Amino acid sequence: MGSGFIDSFQLLIGVYLLYMGFRGENPENRMTGVPDKKEVKEPKALRGLYIAGGIFALADFAICMLRNSMFTLEQTETGLSVTQNYAISAFPFLTYDLMNSVSRVLSLLAIAVLIGSSIWLFILAGKYEKGQK
Repeated sequence: MGSGFIDSFQLLIGVYLLYMGFRGENPENRMTGVPDKKEVKEPKALRGLYIAGGIFALADFAICMLRNSMFTLEQTETGLSVTQNYAISAFPFLTYDLMNSVSRVLSLLAIAVLIGSSIWLFILAGKYEKGQK
């Protein structure tokens, strides 16, 4: 079961990625060595990657919040017990295990986007350093 801090962090990451994707200017250019006069708008594909990552992170936040309110975990002598607090009649297939699995996949996708965009930025910084565009 995720903690409130981790869920809030996913929310912040999602909003930040969407901001970078829609604005098109990346403040991380300063960290990767791209000089101020050479800062340009990010390529559209990279902006799309930011938007996708933001959507993944926000969806993970929503799933975690729903899972935390729908289910309660209790430590018993025999192990962990999952209690369902309520059910959504339109989505009877929502189980704790399904929501947990979807949350893990979305988290991994958001992390992959962050790592991939960082690598892409370092590649762009190397091109600017060599004088290429």
